[in-house]
Amino acid sequence: MHIKEYELSSYGRLVTYTKSSMTELLEIYHNTIIKVNLIRQNTDLPILKVFNTKLPDYFLVREATLESEETGEIFLYAISIVFIEKFQKEVMEDLIKGVEPIGKILDKYKLDTSRKIENVNIYQEEGMAKHLQIGCEDKILGKTYTINSEKEPLFLISEFFPLKKLIE
Repeated sequence: MHIKEYELSSYGRLVTYTKSSMTELLEIYHNTIIKVNLIRQNTDLPILKVFNTKLPDYFLVREATLESEETGEIFLYAISIVFIEKFQKEVMEDLIKGVEPIGKILDKYKLDTSRKIENVNIYQEEGMAKHLQIGCEDKILGKTYTINSEKEPLFLISEFFPLKKLIE
């Protein structure tokens, strides 16, 4: 299914089309501190091996939810591919710890970045639904984007939101 089939609320349009920090947007909109709940982190993503493209020698795959520190409400589920070799040691260490949201790490080190939205779509998938704590039959809005610095990709991020929280 495609996103054009749904009437997004103002909040839905913000999270779908923003090119700013999702962490910052969620903190402002929901008036809460956002924390990372790290689900899994490793340095292997077997599916990438099927693509005929040169990958960096070292990258990190991070699966996490962003949630309210106060209430535990889950706002999104994300899979991030971090091209770790492109960062200075301190930034790399913070990324590997997996404690802070990526947006906060970028702000902390004052990294000059831009975002490019690659894809927005609707999904219905049991694994993602479980992480978002919604029903298996519920639809999910997914957005994939890159975070770049000097036109070089630093991150490839896919974020997933419960669609019912984004429509009018």
